[in-house]
Formats: sequence, structure tokens, C-alpha cells
Amino acid sequence: MDIVTYSLTKSELTDSSEYYQRAADITDELIKESKASIMPIIKSYDSYFNNIEAKMHSELEEKLLELLILGVLMKVYFPRTLELNHVQYKLLTIVNDTRKSSKTLKPTMNLLKGTMSSLFLLSSVRNYKGSRISDIIELHKLILWLEASGEFSKEIKPLKRWEAYLGTLSNKEFQDIFKVVENFAIWFEIRSEETLGKYTSNVEKYLENINDKSFWREDLILRKRARIEYHLNMVGAELMNKAFRQAFLKTDKKVLLLPICMISPSKSYCQSKGFGREFKCKGCSSKCQVNELTGLGQRLGFNVMVIPHESSISAYSNKEKLFDENTGVIGVACVLNLISGGWLLKDMNIPAQCVLLDYCGCKNHWHDKGIPTCINIDKLKEILK
Repeated sequence: MDIVTYSLTKSELTDSSEYYQRAADITDELIKESKASIMPIIKSYDSYFNNIEAKMHSELEEKLLELLILGVLMKVYFPRTLELNHVQYKLLTIVNDTRKSSKTLKPTMNLLKGTMSSLFLLSSVRNYKGSRISDIIELHKLILWLEASGEFSKEIKPLKRWEAYLGTLSNKEFQDIFKVVENFAIWFEIRSEETLGKYTSNVEKYLENINDKSFWREDLILRKRARIEYHLNMVGAELMNKAFRQAFLKTDKKVLLLPICMISPSKSYCQSKGFGREFKCKGCSSKCQVNELTGLGQRLGFNVMVIPHESSISAYSNKEKLFDENTGVIGVACVLNLISGGWLLKDMNIPAQCVLLDYCGCKNHWHDKGIPTCINIDKLKEILK
């Protein structure tokens, strides 16, 4: 098996059960670690929004994840964000919006996005020695950079809420919080590599090998994500599953949402029909896990849908076109799409749980020829209990 960036299994002879236990353990450790330093910040944040809103927008686990995201993205991308000017930001947002709205112009926009991302977002950093955001202006610049990249659309929404709260504080209070957030991210980087690093050991090698190949690609930033961002999404998946668990269990219907990279046809092409609600597996290959999961769904009472890309979900004008009312979704994705996918479904008022692909292999982003991917079926059954 080709290991592109990550693999949750040691070999083709083992499954990913050990990974899931390790991910659960470090998530529990993260929650304990946050109690003394992060939880007081969340309490103050809650107090601010309780005064202006009738209902909180997120569960405790989500808010913990939001601050972890802020710390990790600051660590990875700041101070590069200071190099982006207003004209560059506007050009990139226009390109990103046009990519989403026009199929005809998308190939041209892809080329422009790759070119401008290389020139505007990943240019060398000049004359700035700090590693921590020091004021509200620098936080705003980070958010603008993330927005311009087109890769963090779901992460931006909660970060803007934190920006609104942090903007009410004195500069000293602001800096005190960011010192805590930075230290939390540093702790997470060390502990996540110790506990989850064995599953992402190929990321650095992959990044070295793709430097020249990725320079003008529209998915440049996705492909160049740092190792800590893989660990962030792994723990983020655990936190989201905790946050959304009770709402998911209360739903009457269940849907398993699979990416197209999981198909493994016996012939040169998949014989299934349609995507989304119209998807029908023809059972053409006994080795295809989509076929296996379709049969499992018939026995356990869940439906299987295959979609070509995460953007296919947001392309629906409302949730009824893709999901029935009172439906819980188990979303399957590669590691770097877990957090964004969870919040995408939340924005549609769909209670969700997630299962990771054991490894990535889609032809669009990760592998020149494409390799069929798979999931841990025991983990899926555990979620359905």
C-alpha cells in the first residue's frame, strides 16, 4: 500500500483500532490540560455572548477546538499573514467566489488561484521576528489570510466570533490570552507528535517531494499543510464527535456519506449510478468497501450515499434535497477535511459523527493514479450503537 501522507494502520495486515484508542486518549488528556488555562478564557467568552444572544452557538468541546485551531493556525501561518495586502486579498476572494459559482470559469480560476496563492500567500516573510499575535489588528490579518486562501471557510466563522470577543478587551488582556493560546498549541504539538506521530510520519517526506510539483496548483495550500494540522484534525474529529453525539443519537434516520475515492470496481470503471440521494451501488466488486458498506447498511438500517467532493454537499440549496428531516450523518473523509466537513453539516443543522479514511489516496489531490481508500468498520459500528 502506498502511504501518501498519513496512515492509521501499521500495515495491510492490521486495522486502525489502535489509532482510535490513541486519538481518544490524547483528546481526554487535552481536555484535562485545558481546565486550568483554557477553560477560564472560554468562561469569559461565554459570559460575553450570553449578554447578547439567547442561545450559545457551540458546545464546550467545540469552543475548546476553536481555541486550539486559533493557536495551531497562528503557529503555522503567522507572521506570513502580515505580507498579504488588501488588493491581493480582494483578488483571491473574487477568484475563490468565482470558482464556486461558475463551472465554465472554474479551470481558469483554478490556475489563477494556484498562481496567486504561490505569489501572495506563501511568499517569504520579511523582517518580523515575532511568532505570536500581539493585537487585534494582527488577529484580523490572520483571518483575512485564511479567508483569502479559500481552504478554511468553515474555520473562519468561529474565529470571527472570537475576534469580536477579543476586540472588547484591553491590549494587556488580549496579549495574556494569546500567550495562553500559544502555550496550549506548543503543548499540543509536542504531545500530539508523541501519541499520533507514528500515523503521520510520512508527511515531512511528502512535503519535500511535492515542492516543485505543487507550486501552481489550486490545492497548493491543502497539499502543503503542516504535520501539526493533521494532528489537529484528528483530535478535532474526536472533539466534534463528543460535541454532536447526543443530537446524532436522537435522529430517526442515519446516512453514511462516503467519498468517491473509496470505490474499488472489479472492472476499469464503477458500475454504480448517480451520487448523493440517487446513488445506487451495483455490487460489481466483492473487494469494494462501498459494496460491503451498502450491504451492512441494509442489515443495520442506514443508507449509503457517495459524493464526488465535499463541495457537492454545499452545492445543495437546502438540506432536504440531500437528507430527509431528522437524519443523522456519519461523514467519512481524509484527515484534513474532518473539521471543515463537521462544521459544514452543522451549518445545515445535520447532527453528524465522523470516521476517518485509514489513509488518503484520491487522484484529485494526493496520488497521481489514485488508490482506493477504506475505513475501520468496527469504528462505524461503534458510532451507530
